Amino acid sequence: MHDADTAGGKGARLASGALDQSALPTGMLAGLKAMRTDGTIENVSLGMNAHRKHMGRWTPSVIIDLIDAVPEGTIDSALLAYGWNLLCQDGLEVMVKCQQAGIAVHIAGTFGGEQCAYLPRTPLPVPSRSDALACCCCRLNLPAVRGEQASG
Repeated sequence: MHDADTAGGKGARLASGALDQSALPTGMLAGLKAMRTDGTIENVSLGMNAHRKHMGRWTPSVIIDLIDAVPEGTIDSALLAYGWNLLCQDGLEVMVKCQQAGIAVHIAGTFGGEQCAYLPRTPLPVPSRSDALACCCCRLNLPAVRGEQASG
């Protein structure tokens, strides 16, 4: 199930009806689980953005609530986009929930996140978090690529 949090409107809060419907006993996830049981598919997976800048309204509870709404064992894996990289760890709560529920996690957008996801294609200032990372690398005598170095 891909981007169920964005169906029907801007931001997950406006799309909560779509999420609620997918978790019903007769909803999409139940149908996918039945297809897995009869061997038509191997896994039931969801793929969703996992960073707070997604449409300005995303919170970890969007995915956590969906996981909680379906019977245990329904979801085999979750692809989390832009929520886990050096600059953004917004997806941590979701990753912890997935670990507790035995759901495999796949990370997408590891080189994007706060700087790249859904932003205009204009030069952006390097966030202070990346400056702090560069300082840590310097103290540990590790090479660090800074935003202005990466583009040149």
